[in-house]
Amino acid sequence: MRTYDGYGEFNSSTKTAVMNLSLPANSYDFTFYNISKGGRNGLVINLKVSGTDPGTPLVNSSLNFFTLTIDLSAVPAVSGVSVDEFDYDKPFFVFIHHDNNTSTYGSTSRDCYDDLSDYNSLKKKHLKRIDIPAKIGFGGLKKV
Repeated sequence: MRTYDGYGEFNSSTKTAVMNLSLPANSYDFTFYNISKGGRNGLVINLKVSGTDPGTPLVNSSLNFFTLTIDLSAVPAVSGVSVDEFDYDKPFFVFIHHDNNTSTYGSTSRDCYDDLSDYNSLKKKHLKRIDIPAKIGFGGLKKV
């Protein structure tokens, strides 16, 4: 598993998710966005190292897992686009993005929204933001 990739499960009754992210041992700040569209659940997890983040790609040679609990009912929709509510009967596509500049989170989340809306992009795994070297990952959440 590569740095920034993740996997997890969600509980449709409690609207919570537990996500395991492949990250180096550290302390992180997270921001979430709902980017669901076209019958697909989409979640963006933006992260930065707590305190001073150097902005360089994180290296995770020891394959540590960071477990994150997410209240899906509290995740805001990304602004500037028409976003669907989460459908708790379907799995989630999860985009994991690292940047020390939190002002990029909205635009990066909108790019992920565009990729999620385009089935051909998902099918080919030729995603706009995945092409950023070593600063983004991909994952999924399945229903418990």
